[in-house]
This record gives sequence, C-alpha cells and structure tokens, in this order.
Amino acid sequence: MAENDQKALDIAGKGLLGAVGLYGAGLSAKHGAKYIKPLGDYMTDVALRSSTIIDDFYKQGADKYNLSLSHFRNNFNDELNKFIKQNPNQFHKVREWTQFVKDNTVNMQGEYTPKDTQILKKAFVLENMKKHGINNPAELNALSDVRKLEVARGKKRMGLGKAKRILRHEELKNQMVKHVMKKDVNVKSLVANGLSEPQKTNVRTLFRGHERANTAGWKLHPDVNVTVSNILNVGGDKAQLSKAIKKDSMWRLGEYVAQNVKDLNNPVEVRAAVEARASTLGLNATLKQNRLHHSVTSIDGEIDRFMKNYRVTKDGKLNITFANQYKPHYLSGGTNTSATFWKGDKNRWIKLKNGQKLKVGPKLHHEYLLTDKYDMLNYEHLQKRQHFNIAHHTTTASKNKTAKDFVRLALRDKITDAFRRGDKKELLRLVGKGAFKAARFIGRKGRGGL
Repeated sequence: MAENDQKALDIAGKGLLGAVGLYGAGLSAKHGAKYIKPLGDYMTDVALRSSTIIDDFYKQGADKYNLSLSHFRNNFNDELNKFIKQNPNQFHKVREWTQFVKDNTVNMQGEYTPKDTQILKKAFVLENMKKHGINNPAELNALSDVRKLEVARGKKRMGLGKAKRILRHEELKNQMVKHVMKKDVNVKSLVANGLSEPQKTNVRTLFRGHERANTAGWKLHPDVNVTVSNILNVGGDKAQLSKAIKKDSMWRLGEYVAQNVKDLNNPVEVRAAVEARASTLGLNATLKQNRLHHSVTSIDGEIDRFMKNYRVTKDGKLNITFANQYKPHYLSGGTNTSATFWKGDKNRWIKLKNGQKLKVGPKLHHEYLLTDKYDMLNYEHLQKRQHFNIAHHTTTASKNKTAKDFVRLALRDKITDAFRRGDKKELLRLVGKGAFKAARFIGRKGRGGL
C-alpha cells in the first residue's frame, strides 16, 4: 500500500478498538485484577469510545457477557459505518471532502478505488469529530438524528424526544465512566444532561428504610463506600422513570393489596387479593392500566413473584422490591425499585354533583426508591468507585430526597449538628457512641503492645 493510503488508514484507525479489545477481552476477571492499572486505563478508553446502548441486552435469556464483548469490540466501527451509510450528503461535492480526498490520495489525478473511498470517508469523519469535540461515532449518530428531526415537519418529527434522550445519555455515559475511574468530570455537563453532582455516602445510609433493595438486589456490604447521583427531570427523565415504575405489574399488585387487604400479615388474604387483581391483567388488555409488559410469560408467575418479594414493615406498611420491567432510561437500564404503600389516618370525602358528600376511605400513600448501580462495561472489578444513580419519591414528605440527603456525616459533624439543634437526647447518644469507639481504639492499641 502506498504511503498516502497508509496515512488515510492510520487516520481512520485512530480510536478504533483493535488491540485494546483483544487485550481486554482475552483476560478473565481473575487475571484482569493483576493488571488493574493498565487494563483499567484500556477499558476506560473502550467505554468512552462505545455507545451506552447494547442492543438486545435486556431481552429475556440474553447472553449478556458475549453481547457486551461483541459490542465493545465492534461498536466504534459499526457506528462509523452507519453514519457514512446514512449521511451520503456529507461526501457528495462537499468542498471540505473534495480537498480531503486530494490531500490523501496517491494518484495525481485524484482517482482512488472503492476500498480507498471507505477508508478516506472514515478518516474524514474522525477528523471532523475531533474538530467538533464529539467523543465517539455513537454520539455522532445520536446528534445527527436530533438535527434531522429538528428540521423535519409534522409526523416526521416523531421520535425527537427519544433522540434527544439518547444523545444526552451518551454524554452522561462519558462523564460516568470518568467518575467511576476517578478522572476529571465535567459537572456542568453531568447536570445539564440529567444527573446531579455525585455525593459520597455508604450503602447503609443510601438504603436506609429500603434495605431489601440492596440485600435482595445489589447485595453489597452495608459499610461499602459509594457515591450517589440523583436522576434529574431533564428532558422528562425522572417523570419517564416514575411512569415506568407505576406501569410495572409488581407496583399495580402492591397498590391493590395495600388498598384492599385488612391484615397484611395474613398471606392467604394477601394472595387472594393478588389473584383478584392479576385476573384483570393481560398482554392485550383494553385498559392501559391493565396491560402487562411483553416480557411477562405467565400470570401465575407474576403472582408467585409478588408473594416471594413482598414484606410487611415493622410499622405495618406493605413493601415490594422488584427489578423494573420497563427501561426508558438508556444510561440506567437495569434498575431496581423498593416501593412502600400505606393508608393515611383520615377518611376522604368527595363531593357529588347533587351536593352530597361520599366517604371514600383514607388516601393510599406511597414511597419509592429506584436505584441503578453503574457498571462500566460490566467490568465492575476495574472500577475505582462504586456509584449509584437514584430516583426517590414520596407522597407525604415535604420534599423528595436528593443525593445530598444521603451524604454520610462524620461523627464529629453529627455531634455539632445535634448541639446546634439543641437535641440533648441525640447529643448524649452520639457522645456515648464516640466514647465507645475511642475505648475500642484504645483496646486495640493495648492488645497490640502485648
């Protein structure tokens, strides 16, 4: 191959997976840990070059490991080819493209073979991506889709909201990868695209009141340090997640049971209510509130899943934990929800058209905590931070919890806060806790000197 052809190929090859994919894919988790620094850096680059969306990843029975492997080996090149195929106008009599060809062909007459054309097109796209600060071809395709839909008219604009969400979540993925690998993060970009600035906490603090979301789902030790971000309602992200939670069959069954069962500690009564509500559900139900997710294969299976996962809290509320069936958030796909239902203390009255009032019973309240543990490339052992993206909502508190509400304060800060508030009971408890910790420390030192 002539020198100029090689130059074009070299340009096109910048950022392609190549040996990085072979290096990363060829190592098991066990071996990867031995080379965590170089492998971690390689995998960071791979993650930044690839789309956050892996096709068919959440299909029932999907081979997630091999899908991930194939995605991170091929996505960069696949997305590059996709852009070239879908945007022929970028290369047809465009001055910049014509000049680029002249600069990178061997033939003095500017002639080149079809193979050379594809190489040059890739090189041309990559050069322009670099010029405009676009991180990878997936992000380029997302941006291209948005631009096309923005100038379209009428029904052709359908899908613009989805296209914008994909574009934002591709950028969120870039910032999340940097965060979990302890690299510099653009917080303004993070917030503008739908996540709050990460806050430090631990698993115990994050899941307080929703412990089973961790013990039944993520299975992390309570003392593990993590960071947490709120999923913001940029572009309706949080609203879409809330809607998805309430469409889930587990939510609908839980809501009905909490409203209609007198004794939640009676599993026979609970199951009867679950079966009654489940009998109205179906894949092709006329009413939207009765439609099941397409992945549901059996009504009986949904009944059994609810009976296995529901609990009654110490204060008599119904709690159900479940993996969300609907996944509208491209960055946070595999989410878990812990939902709690309970009745209010007061009866409600509604006014009829004739002016009379009708008692309809106490209001049904709810609270949910949705969590997603961010896994870079499904290579969790390579991450330098464990991170959760969350959404919280309650019908009773003055405000929903944000990431800052989960910040774990040091004991000294807790004592200062209790003193400022004049909470003597809490102050005594914390001072006693501090004395106990000091005694344990002195004890360890004493044993060490023997």
